[in-house]
Amino acid sequence: MSSYRQLKALFYTLYRLSNKHIIRIFVKYCFILTEKAKKILPPSSKMSAYFTCIMITAMLSLASGEKCGPYVRGPLAATSDTVIINLDCNQSTSSSRYVPMRLPGNATHVAVQLIHCPTVPVGMFTNVTDNLMSVTLASEDAIHLLEETFEGLGQVRELRLLGFNSLKNLSRSVLEPLRHIETLILDSFGSANIELSYLGSVIRKLSGTPIRRLVLNKIKDHLYFQQIMEVDNFAISNASPKELIIADVPFNYKGSIRRAFPELVCFCAGGNIDEQTLETFPALLDLVFLSKKLKQLVLYVPKDLPALQAGKNSLTIPVKQLIPSVGVREILRIYPDLVRYFFSRRVNENCALDKIISLGDNLSAIYFNNVLFSSKTEKPFCIEEDNSLVYLDLTGSHIPAAVPEVIGLKKLKYFSLENTGIGKLPSTFLQHYPSLEVIKLGKLNLGDFVKNADEHVFGSCPTLSDIYLDDCNITNIATIIFSRSINLRHLDLSKNSLRAFDFDLLNCTKLNLLNFSGNNIGSIPENRTSHLAQLASLKQAEISLLLT
Repeated sequence: MSSYRQLKALFYTLYRLSNKHIIRIFVKYCFILTEKAKKILPPSSKMSAYFTCIMITAMLSLASGEKCGPYVRGPLAATSDTVIINLDCNQSTSSSRYVPMRLPGNATHVAVQLIHCPTVPVGMFTNVTDNLMSVTLASEDAIHLLEETFEGLGQVRELRLLGFNSLKNLSRSVLEPLRHIETLILDSFGSANIELSYLGSVIRKLSGTPIRRLVLNKIKDHLYFQQIMEVDNFAISNASPKELIIADVPFNYKGSIRRAFPELVCFCAGGNIDEQTLETFPALLDLVFLSKKLKQLVLYVPKDLPALQAGKNSLTIPVKQLIPSVGVREILRIYPDLVRYFFSRRVNENCALDKIISLGDNLSAIYFNNVLFSSKTEKPFCIEEDNSLVYLDLTGSHIPAAVPEVIGLKKLKYFSLENTGIGKLPSTFLQHYPSLEVIKLGKLNLGDFVKNADEHVFGSCPTLSDIYLDDCNITNIATIIFSRSINLRHLDLSKNSLRAFDFDLLNCTKLNLLNFSGNNIGSIPENRTSHLAQLASLKQAEISLLLT
């Protein structure tokens, strides 16, 4: 492949991998402008233009800190330039199963909706050009998916298979032609009849490919018993998947995710978490504690499941007897590295687990969303201070007691406790996070707490720049609560029941935005408007004040 073709392929990859709308726009228009200019630019300048766009896009993507999950099925046409084909097998005039499609030569994305096709036509893609980069194939009634179905797609970077839940006959070699695949999405694929182990053997045929992203959504129907996914059955040899998303599934994980996917950067798991998932914890702990590559861990319960309540969607952690609860003999056989890890940790009886734990070398973001934590511990969780965690998001999860005390997160910059059910905060709970910049406490019942708080609540963490107290049933605010928040830039007090603005912000010399929208503030005392004017003059810029 020429250098020009390689850069063009890289452009598509950057466009597809970016979830941020603004980055996609940049990639798209940078590509269009460079394509239009290629007729007047000399070859060296054209290559430089492509390279510059790619470098800027890469930097924007890194800066955006994108979350790798959860997965949400997109439309059949993933992009505006997708060629959509409705293929009705009842209207086919050919008696052969070989049905080559005719596509425009410049088509880069194609989506095929199969209708009345119990056997997926073989050879549909044998006439496509090398320009084709992404294929979506959808079916609600397919039963047979045969060996040569994807012949001709050796150049494709992305394949989405949507539906196919009624499959009974699935060729083990059906994915073998995909030699340049980077993203594989299986959504509801084989959920009714295909065994997990067999599906794993199909995926393993991608050995030796550049696959980076594997999404498995609803690949097993919800049954009356808990199924187990043997992680090793899905390990792809001579390949380096970076992103693994397993969503809306009713099974537990068994085996080392870390060893099966040694280059994994992000692991996202979503589904109906219940109290019978103890077997899953060693698999997750082995990944979180021991992986040297993992950067993001995302665990969530989909929002469309029933409301969180005790005994359902519950993440129950046996703090004292985490490892023994699963079975020592089983642990020694499947997770020997995890056992050695626990025995090597420093003992500290003042900590939960009676040990100081260490996180994986590169773990920088943890998301636990819409999960019910039903376990309690009076002791803090102690973490070695050389960890890399900067982002901790517990949004929507239910924490029945006080804020869990976590010691050792010296680099943490973002912490969300939004909508977690907490009604009271320790006055110095932020002192453990000396680098924290954003604290999200929205949708908590903190009215009494904020009314009686002192300056140490937020002042114990002087690095705070963004404080969210929206929709917290606040009627009054302690005068000195923000008096030590010297780096405060954004204060969100929206959707409360405030009738007056009468608290001190004079030391908040970097304040940019003060959000009172959704309150009933009648007037602002003259001394407070004077303070805001003073702040604006000190920073030589206006302060945005949002009122309704």
